Amino acid sequence: MKDEENKARLRSRRLILLGRKYPMHKKLHSVSAFFLCSFGAIQVFAGSEAKVQVAQTRDAWLAAFKSKNVDKAISFYAPDAAFLQPTGDRIEGIEAIHELYKKVANTFDSDLLLTSHDLEASADLAFDSGEYEEILTDRATAQKQHFRGQYVMVFRLSSDGHWKIIQHVWSVMPNPG
Repeated sequence: MKDEENKARLRSRRLILLGRKYPMHKKLHSVSAFFLCSFGAIQVFAGSEAKVQVAQTRDAWLAAFKSKNVDKAISFYAPDAAFLQPTGDRIEGIEAIHELYKKVANTFDSDLLLTSHDLEASADLAFDSGEYEEILTDRATAQKQHFRGQYVMVFRLSSDGHWKIIQHVWSVMPNPG
């Protein structure tokens, strides 16, 4: 009798889908897997879109910096941003970073090239890291200085939907002698 009740219960749990019988638990697993895969695909798409936005932000910052548009370059930083120089000095806050940029723009012409090696985005944080090469030409003396090294830029998605730089780090590698 118990076997008959179990068989009846099992039959009642089966669904007929597209002419095939699927136990209820398999159907639920299939539905769960579908939603998990869909959610993962949405996250991958959103992450890819965020990466594109961060790369565009970095490139727009670079264009503003190279054109000596200090106010535009600074607009890519969050108010609480920090700029870490190769010397180890930490410049905190958008006003202090603005003063540094004004000094550099008034003293040097810069030819800066960034080569990104790793750009990742997740939710409201992202980073870009890679190598840079820069030739600084002193306007007063026309003397050129060549620098190369590594950079890291950390971005935060602001409440207005724009990616802002919150940490900017530069290192300098010795020039080959």
